[in-house]
Amino acid sequence: KFGVAKLTELSWKEVLDTYSCTECGRCQDACPAFATGKTLSPKLVMMGLRDQVFAVYKSLYQYDQTPLEAKVDTVDDSFEHWRVERVSFAAAYSNESVPALFSADGPNKRALFEDLGDTSLYAYLKLPHDAASVEGIYRAVLRSLVTLHTTATQHVHECLLLKTRIFDYDYLRWETTYFLDRFVTGLRKHAIANRPGIDAELHRLAQFVDAQPRRIIHRDFQCQNIMIHAGVPRFIDYQGARMAPPAYDIASVLWDPYYRLDDGVRERLLAYYVGEMKNDAFTAFDEAAFTPSVIACRLQRHMQALGAYGFLTEVKGKTHFLKHVPEALRLLKAEAAEARQEYPELARLVAAL
Repeated sequence: KFGVAKLTELSWKEVLDTYSCTECGRCQDACPAFATGKTLSPKLVMMGLRDQVFAVYKSLYQYDQTPLEAKVDTVDDSFEHWRVERVSFAAAYSNESVPALFSADGPNKRALFEDLGDTSLYAYLKLPHDAASVEGIYRAVLRSLVTLHTTATQHVHECLLLKTRIFDYDYLRWETTYFLDRFVTGLRKHAIANRPGIDAELHRLAQFVDAQPRRIIHRDFQCQNIMIHAGVPRFIDYQGARMAPPAYDIASVLWDPYYRLDDGVRERLLAYYVGEMKNDAFTAFDEAAFTPSVIACRLQRHMQALGAYGFLTEVKGKTHFLKHVPEALRLLKAEAAEARQEYPELARLVAAL
């Protein structure tokens, strides 16, 4: 017969060769079928075989901790958020920035993921570290983010789930309406004097952000969704990933209500990210377009965050989120003041909160 039907038919050397795949992607780059736009992806084939090696020959892979099982209710369709196609794609093109998927059971909506431990960037930052160490870990985070914004984006055509999941005008307007309803009139009980004027400005804000070049973004890229595993940053909760302006991720991590970065450190980190993006040989990065998109995405992101805090506090009863409101509101007030010429009604509303 030709080929093999199951993993156990491979020789020990073939199993070891499969396990030793370093995800360099050279097999895919040299594949004539892939180069002509065919769906064959040698790299994903190899990684799929490697995942089966992990499942069948567990002794080859020594877990630092017990793998984590993720399970959703059978009536919940959220299993689709981290189905094999998307998780495999993220693992293939994120330079191991996301947890490995060891196995998935679609009918029962269960999956076995690599356990990245308990130390998030949020927890790491609560421990004593010198300024250089903090800046260093953020640079490592941004370096991995650049891979998502460049290498992964170049291959997004391989994952239809991501390619068609657009962070568009309607979603942006949902975020800002969420802020008005859940935070301004909800949590703060503040009457909006000029709702039509506010809506008109938020309409223009959404139009501007929606017009920016899109890349794959995490969408909730804050320090609680970044784990520090063996000294290396890894990303979790990326089921919300979308095609959107990359400045949204930058706004989320460098202007994070969960941790206040020193202004000078933030400026250096932003310059580092821009430099790394410009150095990518295969991605055209327009710094002139990116720079004004940062303030717009900061406005969007912090309105979304405050809307979420209002919803989680009032509807879900999770009052511990209230401790993050002052910093998120401080950030939003600074941004609204900076953009007051473009959005004067929004600036007045935010200043009064």
